[in-house]
Amino acid sequence: MPNIRSAIKKARHDVRRTQENRIYRTRVHTLSRKVHELIGAKNLKEAETALQAAQSAIDKAAKRHVIHKNAAARKIAGLRRRLRLAA
Repeated sequence: MPNIRSAIKKARHDVRRTQENRIYRTRVHTLSRKVHELIGAKNLKEAETALQAAQSAIDKAAKRHVIHKNAAARKIAGLRRRLRLAA
């Protein structure tokens, strides 16, 4: 447990930030998994709409610095590549 007042405050902020970041990270993971499942089921029209939702969530997470912008670009490119190759 931190002893210095500023460290105590930082610890409180870190807990709150971690909870908020987990929301964005979970949303990205869930929507990406949904895209992968729809591609696997050869349901490409629904996969395209799910991809748009996943891309939006990934971009929002990158904008809030939850994930790095290059990691976001890599995730989006990978999802698009899988959808393109499945078609």
